[in-house]
Amino acid sequence: MDKEKNLRLYKENSAAALQELEREGLRLHSNEVWSILQYELDCTGIYYFEVIHKQLSVDQIVGLVKKFHAEIGDKIGYVQLEESIIPESFFDSDLEKARIKAAGEVWEVYKYDADPFPSQPHAHNMENGLKLDISTGKLYLKREEKGQIRPKHLSQIRSKIQEKYKDIELPALESI
Repeated sequence: MDKEKNLRLYKENSAAALQELEREGLRLHSNEVWSILQYELDCTGIYYFEVIHKQLSVDQIVGLVKKFHAEIGDKIGYVQLEESIIPESFFDSDLEKARIKAAGEVWEVYKYDADPFPSQPHAHNMENGLKLDISTGKLYLKREEKGQIRPKHLSQIRSKIQEKYKDIELPALESI
């Protein structure tokens, strides 16, 4: 199949999957499904577009989204930062070229994440597939440590989470 047919197939199947998920009580935006598929299929960074070439069926899309929600839990919400907190050393030259510099980055926090690693709660950057330990500032890709954000940025994201979601109890800060 060529790129155009793959894209058309993805659009049709993801739209049908969104309807199916809504019937099952999961109300999501198409961008959220796209991010979840990138994360679940390990198609992050410069490989984000590979999701389309997987030629996923409606059932496969629904299954991956449900798997993600079973593991991660319900999203509490998100915080958007004014600047990137991910250290430049995280990105290799290919990823750095592909990264789009925007006003900030979005970190999602889930209330009942089935996987308490690396902290409970922790933050997810769906664009890069990173997890942030909000007690130490360490960054993980899957379970592999990839670096650490600066203490100033850890403080910034923690206060944004607390400011926006007052009922969230954050883990204690750990010194490293």
